[in-house]
Amino acid sequence: MISPHFKPLIITSIFILLSFTLSMKAAKEYHGTVVTLQTNTIASGTDYSYYGSVEQVARLGKIITPQITDTDGKIIKQGTVLIKLKQEYWEDRVLAAKSAVNSAKADLLTDKENLERYRSLTSSVSKVASMQAFQAARATYYDSLSKLDSNVAALLETQLALAYCTQVAPFEGIVDEVMYSSGPATANPATIKISQLNPIGIKVKMSRDEANQIKIDTPVKIINELTNTSQGVFYGYSLLCKDGIIFRTSNQMKEYDSNSNKNIQRVNNCMHVVKFYTNDLNSKILAVPETSLIKDNKKYYVWRAVNQKSLQPNQGINRLFKVEKVYVKPANLQRIMEGFTMCRSLKDSGKLELHDLILTELPSKPLKNGDTVTFNQERYELMPGDTVQVIIGTGELEKQQSVKNN
Repeated sequence: MISPHFKPLIITSIFILLSFTLSMKAAKEYHGTVVTLQTNTIASGTDYSYYGSVEQVARLGKIITPQITDTDGKIIKQGTVLIKLKQEYWEDRVLAAKSAVNSAKADLLTDKENLERYRSLTSSVSKVASMQAFQAARATYYDSLSKLDSNVAALLETQLALAYCTQVAPFEGIVDEVMYSSGPATANPATIKISQLNPIGIKVKMSRDEANQIKIDTPVKIINELTNTSQGVFYGYSLLCKDGIIFRTSNQMKEYDSNSNKNIQRVNNCMHVVKFYTNDLNSKILAVPETSLIKDNKKYYVWRAVNQKSLQPNQGINRLFKVEKVYVKPANLQRIMEGFTMCRSLKDSGKLELHDLILTELPSKPLKNGDTVTFNQERYELMPGDTVQVIIGTGELEKQQSVKNN
């Protein structure tokens, strides 16, 4: 028997449960806030007695992508370099380690030949060599074998240290903060902060009871009011949080040009020609990013955007422009410009002029003089802090006041 005192409480609980269950069958509208699902702060330097020295970091606001490899680890497409240490020290260490391996191989070969010689001499009828001499030769052989293994391991370790001098983006995202741009990486300083942009999170404020009613079969529609587009979420991967729920959804690069001409290639990175000595008003020496220089039959050239200049107060850059090959003669001087780009001075700048726009990253297919390319600023559809409309459930939309995120 149920006590009369508990009957009202039980009826009330059942009513609340049914109310939530029925309410999730009807569609509800909320306001969501775009949030990143992962933020990394990356340090620079090694864990050896020589920490290394930061040579270059990715610029603030840079859109980053991970590298693509085949199943054997061969790089098919290079990812965005976040941090690059000076490599000379570790390149020398790798050469020294390779020499040690070759020396150990030579010693092992000699000791193996000596072991076979003593084996033959001790097994002959006359027993020219003693058993003690054979055993000593055998011990020396295995010592050499162990030494070779140790040197091979040391070579692998130095090769890994050399590879670690270049840190590549682990996911699609953006550089949020640059805390250390160059110099000795003593004690592994925090260097760069990055946030993931794809997938992205949509945080919706609601009670825990409401959030628990959202199942994997509950439709969720994300409406981007800026682009007037809608999309779903990764069902089964939502995260409960203190004041609501976070949905995971896909986030794509924004396409600014709906160009139907498939022959027009896209370039993602360009930079302008700069003065090498920025504080010398009389200097005429120009410089270009290292990544823009290409070698062709022992000559260097860059791809210049025709009639396109940066830093012009009354004119921007066309998203569609032709490119031309301009031959230059690099000098032996280089420096970091703007805190993130390694630039090379030019002995002969050819047809280049100050502020001319040049390509720092080539498209997938080879270019020819006069080709037209499109240059779009890299941006994603959804960015952290954006607000979106979120409709949860099916059926007629309930007429209620939306829950807004603060």
